[in-house]
Amino acid sequence: MEIVGPSLILTVGEVVQLLKLSDDAPITSAIKIGSLPVLRIGTDTRVIGKDLNDFLLTQRSITGNGMLDGNHSSKHRGSLRTGTELKLAKIASFKHKWPDNTEERFRDALGGSVRTSRGVHAIKIGFTKRKAAGRERERGVVFIDDRPIVEFCGADDFDKSNTLASVIKINNKQVKPIQGVPARYSHLKVDAYQKYVSGPYASSNLAVYCEKDDTNTMVEHALLRLEDIDTRKTN
Repeated sequence: MEIVGPSLILTVGEVVQLLKLSDDAPITSAIKIGSLPVLRIGTDTRVIGKDLNDFLLTQRSITGNGMLDGNHSSKHRGSLRTGTELKLAKIASFKHKWPDNTEERFRDALGGSVRTSRGVHAIKIGFTKRKAAGRERERGVVFIDDRPIVEFCGADDFDKSNTLASVIKINNKQVKPIQGVPARYSHLKVDAYQKYVSGPYASSNLAVYCEKDDTNTMVEHALLRLEDIDTRKTN
């Protein structure tokens, strides 16, 4: 999302005018709490275009996806890896159309943003019911910039444990237990997928597992998968 040129330098008044705001309170408040970085030269305050674009992406993901509650729950806010900040809150249920044109509705939805060293990304997490390993199971999907990146599947005892598992892929290939836990996943909970999800066609390879409300782990796994996808594209 690029509203202005990344190298453009604006006054607070120019930002307010650009966004057609009735007053400068939202901008001055964002500057005060640090969500909108600024450049201070003497008594003058300037906003750099790149910082404004990142800030607007965060606001779009917070308020533009059917947000029900403007307050960020502390359960869904925190640090992931060094330099990575996640902010999520409840949003309205949403639909996603898959490549085969089937449309799926996601409930218990969360939306917001994640700031990494590579920039700010819009995040959505939604849950549905879908058949897997021989029966209907809870499924959770993490979307980054509206792209479905990873899916989590409800464990056999999900109704009691609330546990989900998602297979690890490196270079688009599932990681076998004999290969060991990839170094980049060493800080997450990893075990054999079949320990949690058993049945026809259930993977025997390694997976990240967590409880349904552990959004930090879910988003962390999605970011690692996205890094792997982007690395393969550039090689």
